[in-house]
Amino acid sequence: MIYPTIIIGTGLTGLTLAHKLVSQGHQLLLIDKGRSAGGRLATKTIGHCISDTGPGWFHTHDQITIPAVYAALNTIAAEPVLPEDLPACTLRDLPVTSSCQSWKIQGGIRRLTQELANPLEILQSMTLTKLKRSENSWVLEFKDNAHGDDPFEIQTQRLVFTMPWPQVLDLLKESELIDLALNRTLPEIPDYERCIVGLFETDMISDKFADQDWFEPIESPVVKLIRWQPGSNEKYSVTVLAQPEWSLQNLDSNPSESLLKLQDAASEVLEMNLQPTTSSIHRWKYAKLEPSPGLTSTPIVLSHSPFLMVAGEAFGYTPDFNSGILASQNSANLASMQIISIPSGI
Repeated sequence: MIYPTIIIGTGLTGLTLAHKLVSQGHQLLLIDKGRSAGGRLATKTIGHCISDTGPGWFHTHDQITIPAVYAALNTIAAEPVLPEDLPACTLRDLPVTSSCQSWKIQGGIRRLTQELANPLEILQSMTLTKLKRSENSWVLEFKDNAHGDDPFEIQTQRLVFTMPWPQVLDLLKESELIDLALNRTLPEIPDYERCIVGLFETDMISDKFADQDWFEPIESPVVKLIRWQPGSNEKYSVTVLAQPEWSLQNLDSNPSESLLKLQDAASEVLEMNLQPTTSSIHRWKYAKLEPSPGLTSTPIVLSHSPFLMVAGEAFGYTPDFNSGILASQNSANLASMQIISIPSGI
């Protein structure tokens, strides 16, 4: 069987793009190396602790957000958040328009990605190892636990990558297809951004912070943002996002040592005692394009026949959509318009 369209990656770009195409009658398959959909829109539930290891708020904009996303937000009873109730580091990346709305999702942001993933056909825990071109399709070579060390193949007429751009480059090199990325205008993403996230719990939150569920330290060399939410058993789950420079310096350090440093710094900032959870540290690497003023980044078609496109967060940034969540939706919207314009049968 040759799938008409395959999307690699079930982060926000992949899920949004899939819903946009399905609404236009396209048949497609999503494939991801992870065990669940969502990418960095992830929630960890560890004992009594529930923590969003990535964004803690979701953002929509009427210009780019599709009906399926609004419907999912309504289904999970997401709560609108006023701009003054967002941290400055989050607010500065959002457009100042009446069409931009932020949402808080009780029980973790993964509830949204689960709702978006439910009606879609998704294959998970599959690692894409090589890409081959046939006359009118792409042949994708995968490995997974079910097949052991034996690779297996899936074919598609149209292929869209939504994983980070450096991963796409690595795959093209491994597949001896790097020429597809040469001699064209491509975004300059020299390396990954780094982010270390610690998951903790505490018996109480100080009265000093009782009227909010986040704290943004000023001039802390280690801690960028702290979020918390009530857990069960009268405990609070606490998510600590480290500063980018500190994350870069400690990304390859011993996890236990990094966790202890983050725990001590956050405990001092909050003036309370934080305790680590059983699975307490996460390390994110992602390709984020920081556009210059006036620069617009869009999905790139690397091949028209057979069709191969690269989309994702780094290919949706504009001066208006500078938040990763909005950039992902913008990239999906732009990608869908190009794919829908392809004549049927190609």
